[in-house]
Amino acid sequence: MDRRCRRALSHYSFVEIEMSKRLPKTEVSGSDPYCVLTEGVLHKVLAGELAPGDRLTERFIVETSRCTHAAAREVLHRLQGLGAVVVSQRRGARVVSAREAPPDEVELVWRRLLPLLEAAAGSVFSAPARGAPAERHVATVQALKRLETLSGEHRLAQLLQQIALQRAIVSGGS
Repeated sequence: MDRRCRRALSHYSFVEIEMSKRLPKTEVSGSDPYCVLTEGVLHKVLAGELAPGDRLTERFIVETSRCTHAAAREVLHRLQGLGAVVVSQRRGARVVSAREAPPDEVELVWRRLLPLLEAAAGSVFSAPARGAPAERHVATVQALKRLETLSGEHRLAQLLQQIALQRAIVSGGS
């Protein structure tokens, strides 16, 4: 590992400690420093600091998380993989909006796929209906992970986690 990489990782450990003090853990929780940065941006989206359709730039991530531009690009890539942002060439990234994820269609897919996971797990999904959006989303993801463990349906649970995130962002509920 070269000197630049070590220096960057030591900075990320500082950011990780600071972020972990303030944020609830989401579905990207892990020891990877990029996970902490991704959680921070997701928390801002779920808290309403970034509204659906808002531009999300590398500069914003760099300034709010005190990370490098390379790390910010990785965070954007991970957020795109989670379905939280839409990245278009020459336009940058935007938080997913009702245009890319119509709430009625997202809800329909949620209602059709969730019973499949429940049937495979032999258990019923339960998540709290009250609380802050970020807390509701975390509880939803935890309940989905429990069903995933019971069912062994990793891909279906992962897809439902993406849908739950888009549901939380676009319609404000999980």
